[in-house]
Amino acid sequence: MKDKFEKHMMYKGDKAVMAKTYQEHLDLKKKGYNHTKPKKSPLKQMDSGLVQAYTNAKMSEAANYASSRGFDTLMNISNDLVSGLHARAAQKKQIEKAAEEKTDGIVQECLATGGALGENTFNSCYPHTEDLQKQYIEAVKNNDKKAQATIMQQLNEFSVGVGGLKELNQDVALALDQKDLSANISPSSPEYLKLQAFLNKETTQRYDPETKSFIYTSQIPTGENDENGEPIMEEVEFSNSDIQNILKENTTDSKSIADIRDLIIQAGDEAITQNRSGYLEDDYDAVRTTSKMNTIIKKGNLNSLLYDDVLEDGGSFAQNIADNPEIENMTYESLGITMNNGVLEIDTDGDGKVDSSFQDDGDGKISAEEKQTLLSSGFKDQIIDALINPKNDNFDEERTRGIMATYFSAAVGKQYRNKKDKKRTTGQYDDL
Repeated sequence: MKDKFEKHMMYKGDKAVMAKTYQEHLDLKKKGYNHTKPKKSPLKQMDSGLVQAYTNAKMSEAANYASSRGFDTLMNISNDLVSGLHARAAQKKQIEKAAEEKTDGIVQECLATGGALGENTFNSCYPHTEDLQKQYIEAVKNNDKKAQATIMQQLNEFSVGVGGLKELNQDVALALDQKDLSANISPSSPEYLKLQAFLNKETTQRYDPETKSFIYTSQIPTGENDENGEPIMEEVEFSNSDIQNILKENTTDSKSIADIRDLIIQAGDEAITQNRSGYLEDDYDAVRTTSKMNTIIKKGNLNSLLYDDVLEDGGSFAQNIADNPEIENMTYESLGITMNNGVLEIDTDGDGKVDSSFQDDGDGKISAEEKQTLLSSGFKDQIIDALINPKNDNFDEERTRGIMATYFSAAVGKQYRNKKDKKRTTGQYDDL
């Protein structure tokens, strides 16, 4: 048993201690520690992890202070006794012990925080912290102060990274629980499935020191079925940075949505105020409103404003574009449509053969007449995707923002004029 011993965690109530030697294992066992990890609710587990991380951080500070005061003395003794081999060996053990103690607080903090996120996270943290601790001990033995500082910095950075991983875990759980994701993320989308896999404590993971990232491996449906009708799965890898980007790009932009709705409400209130003062002229400023709208959109989350029900009418900007793509005066090239010497060849039935063609008017831009031909000739899906899919190679964010600003500004103008028209036709001030 002693020959096969490996470091492991032992538990007693809410306490968790690392048994580093077989003797420590026996001593802990006598004190009532065992190998059964106590089960806690996620909330209590989270609180315990935070308390443990804080305690270990304070212990690390104390160890840093105490051991740093002793290092120079230890090294001086070592130099004085260089001729005594036995004394040198004893000194070497003292230095190694001091070095291990100096790093132990940070290591335990990493492992405690990682352990709160599940066994797989703990196991992915352990090799890296152990390796850094060994490197630090070696640097102390060699009296390499620069290496000691570098390794200690790496340990601290890793500790911060593990803490950030815990915060990200909480953010993802909150977003899924409160359904705080934009409408373009469906439960079957790859992004959503990655978020679920990230939260799953059974998901395979490892730490990559090169990229300083946690890498996750999961089986995700491709969206296609095999000959038996079963979903075809593929193995995908993603990092904690990928998860951060998914949240950043696809969280519902409540602030921008509220700002847009406020502009609509303010336009109606302005019309009512003018009506009450006897001013019934229409002086709605479309240019100024569109400028304000463009500023809101530019600062906002584009995916949310594309796909969420901003106007509370049961639809979205993306759906509006799909129903009526505004492409007049856009160039064919900007939408990914290839012309052959100004001639557009059309394959209506998708058999690879040209069924019809038409010549543009020579300016490379889409006219009103050409628009109708394009939308009825199999190019509609390609055009829509270029306008609302940020991953499309032909997606132009500035162009889409401009269309979006015009679209939302039209809702502001409509609200203003509805209030004006209500006064003119019924004599009432408003229809609230």
